[in-house]
Amino acid sequence: MAATTISKDKDWYVIRTNIKCEEKASNNLRLAGYEAYLPRQRVEFLHKRTKTRVVRESALMSRYLFVAQPRQNADWFKLRRCEGVERVLECGGSYVRVSANAVEALFLAERDMQFDDTREARIYREEEARTKKATAKLKFSKGQPVSMVRGPFIDITGVVEEVTSSGKIKVLLNALNSFVPIEVGLDDLSPAA
Repeated sequence: MAATTISKDKDWYVIRTNIKCEEKASNNLRLAGYEAYLPRQRVEFLHKRTKTRVVRESALMSRYLFVAQPRQNADWFKLRRCEGVERVLECGGSYVRVSANAVEALFLAERDMQFDDTREARIYREEEARTKKATAKLKFSKGQPVSMVRGPFIDITGVVEEVTSSGKIKVLLNALNSFVPIEVGLDDLSPAA
């Protein structure tokens, strides 16, 4: 069960888990009565054999998670005895406290898909659209200066003329002291600096 809110009335600490035991430590801390937060990220990749897109979820910070302790009567012995917990981060003989605001900022960024590298997250953040044409219109507008990044015209600059109905981009390239019209794909261009 993932955290739904971050308690502001408790102190938060960083837990170092055993190798590949972030999920186990988080679950065992919750079973022991602690509020634990494990920041996650989702990454999408192309499966080599099936050629399908697969989304894999993993810990954002390998081997680390956050746990809340009450400000009075914190039970460190029970916390350290939870399976999967290696130790509580400390500095100078005392445990390192993290502000509830910092933990909440991580929580809100995760909920807002800021750490995810999936198509759905890019669409949500408006970095990409559902179709090629809409993505091209989102990234490039008429009159925008662009630079070629692939193909025979690499590093030549130009100006966007229009986005076609197929999602291609018509560009007027500045070649040989005149403008040459060409039609290129979305991956062939980048905004000019």
